[in-house]
Amino acid sequence: MTITKEYFQRTNGYNSKLTLNFAGQYQQNLYLGASLNFHNVLFDQYTEFTEGGYDANSEIQFVNFDNYLRTEGSGFSFNLGAIAKLNENVRVGGSYQSPTWYRLLDDTSQRINSDLADSEIGFIDFNVVNLFDVYRIKTPGKVNASLAIIFGPQGLLSFDYGYQDMSEAELRPTSDPSFNDENSFIASQLGGVDTFRIGGEYRLDNVSLRGGYRFEGSPYQDGVTIGDLEAISLGIGVNFGGSRLDLAYSRSEQSARQQLFSTGFPSTALVNNTNTNIILGYTLNL
Repeated sequence: MTITKEYFQRTNGYNSKLTLNFAGQYQQNLYLGASLNFHNVLFDQYTEFTEGGYDANSEIQFVNFDNYLRTEGSGFSFNLGAIAKLNENVRVGGSYQSPTWYRLLDDTSQRINSDLADSEIGFIDFNVVNLFDVYRIKTPGKVNASLAIIFGPQGLLSFDYGYQDMSEAELRPTSDPSFNDENSFIASQLGGVDTFRIGGEYRLDNVSLRGGYRFEGSPYQDGVTIGDLEAISLGIGVNFGGSRLDLAYSRSEQSARQQLFSTGFPSTALVNNTNTNIILGYTLNL
């Protein structure tokens, strides 16, 4: 007898952000900026677990267990930044991205069925909704530093460095024992993330050639649960005066150990995630 197990997962949702921007200038070489960000979150996840392949003489031939999770809420964050013009060719900058403070509400429902289901569990379906108390999440803040070298009208090179301490993520209220345990786990497993970016653009008459590289360290101290992320990008743009045509290619790669089932199968699978994007844009100058 060979038992077959099938697992299906569907995830939908969005995390939108409304931003109010403020900017100012001091003399001719210092530029300041700030923004207030208002977030909205809607997320739902449906999972379906099916087991079959039982012996023909078995009274049970199949089992289905489905879960539905819905999360909605709002959040707030702010950003501060500055750019200093040292001379005609060099710019330096810095920015601070505050933590995002989310206020979230979860509800779940479940459904179970089999060809030998007890009639007393028939009420377990998606019409029964479990509501949970409101909780809060604080994501880590982030600091960035940048340097740009401008070669007149021919092009530029830019360098960016960012740091974010993922161990500062926190579930609240901390008076909840379960949240305290999770916060201790986060602090012991996660660490600082270094991000490096380098990019450049070279202009030849009305044609611009662009390229970039990005490295983002693993947020996990073991460096394996989620690995380092590396990405490259290439692009070309043509300026027609009153309009512009741009073509860009980007590719990123990151490995992660993923547990496919939350219970019963503790072993993980090493998944290599590769994302490739090709973007074509046309801009009209009015």
